[in-house]
Amino acid sequence: MRIGFALRFGAMALGLWLAGQVQAPAQSYPTKPIHIIITTGPGSFVDIIARVLSTKMPVSLGQPVVPENKPGAAGQLAADFVAKAAPDGYTLLVSSPGTLTVGPQTGKTPYDPLKDFAPVSMLATAPTGFAVNPSFPAKTFGEFLAYVRAHPGTVSYSHPGTGSLMHLGGEHMKLMAGLDMQPVPYRGAAPAATAIVTGEVQVGFADLPSLKPLHEVGRLRILAVVDPVRTAYMPEIPTVAESGLPGYDAGGWGILVAPAGTPSEIVARLSSEVRRAYENPDVVEALKRAAVDPMLASPQETAKFLRTEYEKWGKLIRQLGIKPQ
Repeated sequence: MRIGFALRFGAMALGLWLAGQVQAPAQSYPTKPIHIIITTGPGSFVDIIARVLSTKMPVSLGQPVVPENKPGAAGQLAADFVAKAAPDGYTLLVSSPGTLTVGPQTGKTPYDPLKDFAPVSMLATAPTGFAVNPSFPAKTFGEFLAYVRAHPGTVSYSHPGTGSLMHLGGEHMKLMAGLDMQPVPYRGAAPAATAIVTGEVQVGFADLPSLKPLHEVGRLRILAVVDPVRTAYMPEIPTVAESGLPGYDAGGWGILVAPAGTPSEIVARLSSEVRRAYENPDVVEALKRAAVDPMLASPQETAKFLRTEYEKWGKLIRQLGIKPQ
């Protein structure tokens, strides 16, 4: 009996020790600076988000949060760096859709976006507009749909690169609405917006910061945003979904992930710290000035969102046979 008691006591002690080891990372974390790796260069919306967080999260974490830009290969250099980092919560990634949902399905990447990362939190949406040249006869998105259906094959739309989210958004629109339009790729959102102004194309997609100043002086006309809800940046602009194409959503977003294998307690701590930072009015105002709308979600909700987006765009990529160029 004494042996049996000793065994049971030893097993119980071992269980308590192991439980303490599981909790230890969260209790002691963090003990050194946290690095947020950014998939783009300075000035992009994900860069802005990361830098806003880096000024607020240290207040409650008690350690510096250091933003680092690692642009290159459409964000793949940054993503691969974080995927291979130690899963200890000290190296994180802020990414947009191209790096985690589109790029891995239009070409080979050194990481698996669904297996090599632990989603921490959604961060924001980056509103994208659909605009037309001032001479284009449609004044609303509904009128645009009617015009293209009545004039198949005569309308071209601009986008910032083959395989980009905006290119996929255009093809998604064509399929949902039964439109016959020709995509014309440009090297970035600004050239895609300029092409609408010059009349190289009649319509096109670009981020709202690129379109808004041109819209305000009448050099182009924004008909709708491609996001599921209106944006606080230009609340007067309706969504595509409410303007004649229910269910349409091609919005961009920012997400925070850690390397796969990061302890769940640390992931949960980081997620709660992001939410705490967003409670600061200064953060909300900074994001609004940058044309970024806050969008928070738990780690579980973020993981589900990432998988849904991956599958959604993957299906379209395979259907269209889109390859990197």
